[in-house]
Amino acid sequence: MEQFPASQIQLAKPGQVDGIFSIMSGVSARMEHPEHYVIDDKDYVARHISQEGFTLLWMEEDQIAGFLIVHLPLPGEEHNLGNDLGFSPRQLLLSAHMESAAILPEFRGRGIQKKLIAAAESRVTALGYQYSLCTVHPDNLPSLNSLLSLGYEVAATKLKYGGKLRHIMKKELGSFQGGFPMKGLHHIALWAPDEEGFRQALAFYNKILGCPVVRTWVRKGQSAAMLELGGTLLELVIDPAGEDGPFAHIAFDVEDVDAVVEQVRTAGRPITMEPTDVSLGPDYPARVAFCKGPVGESVEFFQVL
Repeated sequence: MEQFPASQIQLAKPGQVDGIFSIMSGVSARMEHPEHYVIDDKDYVARHISQEGFTLLWMEEDQIAGFLIVHLPLPGEEHNLGNDLGFSPRQLLLSAHMESAAILPEFRGRGIQKKLIAAAESRVTALGYQYSLCTVHPDNLPSLNSLLSLGYEVAATKLKYGGKLRHIMKKELGSFQGGFPMKGLHHIALWAPDEEGFRQALAFYNKILGCPVVRTWVRKGQSAAMLELGGTLLELVIDPAGEDGPFAHIAFDVEDVDAVVEQVRTAGRPITMEPTDVSLGPDYPARVAFCKGPVGESVEFFQVL
């Protein structure tokens, strides 16, 4: 699965709406055949940054050189292109739209649009979508040939967008395979504010609730322990800076932390700690990484070495 070239392909932010719209309107104004390109308004662009999908930017030294807007249809949405193809209700839910794309003239000829589409396909596949749909004017041969070279097929030809002739292009992305086995939950982590809090928590879970201590070690000069909860583990550590409450994170047991991180990065989740080798005692080396989950939770990926 193609990864984001971090230096050039970026997710658009709300403050970049004007820049995206400027490219869109400028490219449309210069087109020899205006009917080949349907321009959207700023509200549409804004909605596809934070609400109805996402927008990928191609950056050249802090300048937006091109963009691709991706629409993620809501359930029951009338304008889902899958309706034109006779998709089942389940197929409609699994369909993503490659919408408006434009590249500044001085950056054309470098395959930027194809790279943006490939990156968008990786992202929507990681989000669970299985079909990529888009439209192109039958006479817009550069865009049509580009899509065909990426594996799209002409699935139908219909009047769209108020009577404009369009090929409806379809590509089956397949199911997200991930490239790594997720073994299950490895542990949940609990912060203690100090050594006294650590001792009280350890006594509660070990002596009162009967959770066996699996191992102990020293973390940043402070006591740490792992207890068996029955099917998973509890990591108890001292961290006075636990500002978000006593629960620090959930940790998944994986076979390849680096592979997981690349898949998570492709899906657009922020990586808060890159893969790092750690030691939970002399006989327990591990490799770990962290990301920020969709609702602000901290998620760890834990690989026993």
